[in-house]
Amino acid sequence: MDKSRRINTVRGMSQAAGASVIALALVLLALGIFYAYNTVFLKAQPADMYELELSEYQFRVVNAPAVVTTVGKPLILKLTNVGTVKHEFMLVKNVEMSRQMIQMAIEEALQIAKEKNITDEAEIIELAQEIHDEQMHEMLEKIFEGVAEGELKASLTPGSEQVLQVTFLKPGIYTYVCVQLEGTYPEAHLEKGMFGFIIVTEG
Repeated sequence: MDKSRRINTVRGMSQAAGASVIALALVLLALGIFYAYNTVFLKAQPADMYELELSEYQFRVVNAPAVVTTVGKPLILKLTNVGTVKHEFMLVKNVEMSRQMIQMAIEEALQIAKEKNITDEAEIIELAQEIHDEQMHEMLEKIFEGVAEGELKASLTPGSEQVLQVTFLKPGIYTYVCVQLEGTYPEAHLEKGMFGFIIVTEG
């Protein structure tokens, strides 16, 4: 091979190598942009925010027809008790489960009240709420493990406000209820229609 052919061959190989390096750099750049988009931009998306008013005996979504969010996106709920009795917000599996749990708590409270000769209704209500909250605290963690992260429960006195943040990890229709007893004992507020739903769709 003469000198000029060798030079051309070397030059061609150098150009091919240079093109490969450029192509590799472009691929790495694209991957870097994709990674940044997924880890920074997507996570930095603004949260869905809804305002809920709690009154006797209903939840009212103030700024939308319904609470709708997507998997993996933070959901912020601003709760305001505009009623005259204590209310709560609690995410649960379904209304029927909540109904059964508060009824069991009432029955246990009545049994304890009988044993301790407690006749004051306010004390019985307080006892039932304490029993229910203790039982539900453990249950909620198990029920929503791998399903939702964040704050699943809030209790609000009349005139108070509270902000919760929760992120759903799976799509579905989720239920929130109020199982307070004040004003409706021996029934809970949910029996008067105080429950609602959160619709979670795929992102």
